[in-house]
Amino acid sequence: MRLSRRLPRIVAVLAAALALALALAPSPAGTPPELMRAGAVVVLAVGLWATAVLPEYFTAIVFFFFAIILGAAAPDVVLSGFRSGGVWIVFGGLVIALAVKETGLGDRIARLLTSRFRGSYLTVLYGVVIVTTLFDFVVPSA
Repeated sequence: MRLSRRLPRIVAVLAAALALALALAPSPAGTPPELMRAGAVVVLAVGLWATAVLPEYFTAIVFFFFAIILGAAAPDVVLSGFRSGGVWIVFGGLVIALAVKETGLGDRIARLLTSRFRGSYLTVLYGVVIVTTLFDFVVPSA
């Protein structure tokens, strides 16, 4: 296996080793021990995200898991971002986007736009405005 293929794995292993060393190292004087554990979790997560050795969603789950298990912060603090309505609006938009892609609705709408609204740039813009106005009632918003 060439080095270019192994390099992300090597970097991820180094990040995991550094994270383990941070988690087990005694904290410097005047520093709370939670800070070292939080640093370990961050180093591990950034190393996994940067190398893409694991899928991004799984790295996020690993981050939440270790942040809670190692006591880097209380579970209600670690998961507090999910209380925000904005997260769920984005999640809803992603679900709708996945459904549009998987069903082929996006391709059908594009074919409809190109067949009905052709000729000039202004006509195409009218078509885009009409379709997006219709979709405003379907897509979640705050």
